[in-house]
Amino acid sequence: MTCSKTRSALHQQWTLRQRGNTIGRLVNVHPYSGQKYFLRILVNHRRGVTSYEMIRTVGDVTYKTYKQACVAMGLLDGEKEWHKTMEETSHWATATQLRDMFVTFLVFCEVTQPGNLWNRFWPDMGEDMPFKMRRKFGFSGYNLTEKEIQQYTLLEIQKLLTETDKSLADYTDLPLLERNIMNEFKNSLLRDEMRYNPDEEEEKHRSMFERLNLEQVEVYKSEGKIVLPVATSGIVATLLPEGRTAHSRFKIPIDLHEHSMCNIKPKTILAELIENTSLIIWDEASMAHRHTFEALDRTLRDIKRSVDPLATEKTFGGITMLLGGDFRQILPVIARGSRQDTVMASINRSYLWDRRNVCLLKKNMRLNADEISFSKWILEVGDGVAKRVSRHWEDSLDTDIVEVENELLLQSTSDSLEDVFRSTYVDFERFYREKNYLRERAILTPRNDTMDEVNEFILSKGPGEMKEYFSSDTLSDDD
Repeated sequence: MTCSKTRSALHQQWTLRQRGNTIGRLVNVHPYSGQKYFLRILVNHRRGVTSYEMIRTVGDVTYKTYKQACVAMGLLDGEKEWHKTMEETSHWATATQLRDMFVTFLVFCEVTQPGNLWNRFWPDMGEDMPFKMRRKFGFSGYNLTEKEIQQYTLLEIQKLLTETDKSLADYTDLPLLERNIMNEFKNSLLRDEMRYNPDEEEEKHRSMFERLNLEQVEVYKSEGKIVLPVATSGIVATLLPEGRTAHSRFKIPIDLHEHSMCNIKPKTILAELIENTSLIIWDEASMAHRHTFEALDRTLRDIKRSVDPLATEKTFGGITMLLGGDFRQILPVIARGSRQDTVMASINRSYLWDRRNVCLLKKNMRLNADEISFSKWILEVGDGVAKRVSRHWEDSLDTDIVEVENELLLQSTSDSLEDVFRSTYVDFERFYREKNYLRERAILTPRNDTMDEVNEFILSKGPGEMKEYFSSDTLSDDD
């Protein structure tokens, strides 16, 4: 919102805003943004409004939502809204972004005549197809006909629709893929899993196999079959080769209950991929709710029965499931739940747990010699066998107080912050400008306020004069 007056910091008084010929521009808002998208439509058609309430007012009626106001003004009549948005976006967006917007309209915006939208904007959505095909076939002189560009653009849209369990066939006035293009799309997930360089993978396998310890060798097997690596969290998934989160890969519902199933339909390309999968590796499995695994178990049994009539009687439909995790670390998070709720949500309380085979990896491959005693004590704490502090009220509390061994403690003087700082940042005044020196050291604290205290203390130890810079929302009048 604009203001008719400005305040002078120099004279401490309000003055009338000077009017000029400045041209402004509203940033683009994606239809995913909901009410913000409709607010932007209204702002483009309303002048002189001074409040959000005035923007939602049409005539004498103040509507509750911006969309209702758009409807009252006739801004959403027919297909005008979608055509105008696509036209405006086509001036700056890439073809990939336009295809994504087109699919958003199809899936979420109830477009009544998507064929009209396709006929008008398919050249913009397929602008990058010649380049993509030249790169795919490795032939810089490869040219596509207009019909081929349309078909490959439809193929990309079909891929996006598949992620939402939709298809081009669900929209009667959209053109369909021709048979040869459809065959190319049909096994795309399978083709992606089988697309690798055998020589490169063999060399990588030989190098990594030599570094396995005896415990790892016992559970290792290489058969050249399809493996799907997933993880409970997105951060860990990025560390796995071709890894994805389990919820993304298997379309696991967010709201789970004991009868939930994954949203994978039979005879889809994802179902076909699962039918050909031999092993699923799931990292951080101890963090996932047991209903997650049970939903996947029911889904895999249902999918695999098309190729194996006995799959309904096999755990996970007969697919080997390798779960990695440590129950001494983070367990499933239950909102406002008790300790008992957390324990009951763990996979070892599932009916699947009776059919597991546990393999223990006890050797820490990244442990330095000077960290052995600390690692041993951490494991004892996790196993509940570390020495505890005796208390006469122990039976009345659901917690334990663990005694930390003296050899693991930093012998403190009267200034504990100074002691921690000096033991971590040895010769700080000499090496504080060296990146590797700072990168190799860190002080961890369980609470943010303690971390703020440590940061402030260490910054005060830096040589030189400390300066504090304030942000400003005004421009200086100085030349």
